[in-house]
Amino acid sequence: MILVATLYIDKFESAIWSGFLVVSEIGLAYVSHYTKDLKDVTGWQTKNYPDAILVSDSEKLAPYAKQFREYFNGERFKFDFPVDLNGSPFQMRVWDALLDIPYGQTASYLDLALKLNRDHRSSQAIGGAVGANPLSIVYPCHRVVGNDGSLTGYAGGLDIKKTLLNHELEHAFQNYK
Repeated sequence: MILVATLYIDKFESAIWSGFLVVSEIGLAYVSHYTKDLKDVTGWQTKNYPDAILVSDSEKLAPYAKQFREYFNGERFKFDFPVDLNGSPFQMRVWDALLDIPYGQTASYLDLALKLNRDHRSSQAIGGAVGANPLSIVYPCHRVVGNDGSLTGYAGGLDIKKTLLNHELEHAFQNYK
């Protein structure tokens, strides 16, 4: 008998961001910025869980949605639910480095390269790893900017990146009053 993995999906909506959350039996495995269709979800699933079935289950996703709700209400600054993160060793190091960028602040690709004991020539490889991050928002790739401080590409689009950064700045400032 062949066991088929199950992935659970639910749509999350807030005033400033909507997307799909996908959870495996281990933890949050994918965050999609798109809600018009499931192309990115199914593309990610085909690559990472080709034999899995996708099941809609808001109850299974409730603990994850709760933390996302708290984040978007400005009440949570880090996530602490289990994750199911898969990538190359290099990608995993880059994604872990994203967790060290403080809420409401940004870091450049060069900053990440230096943090990982690499030089400026690694910035492009770092950018590729950041762009492949399957857990946007949780592993805050929206906090990564160009070496000159400019906003650079983001899976959800630059408008969403700017919205997320502004959201964090607003709530970070409120917490320092």
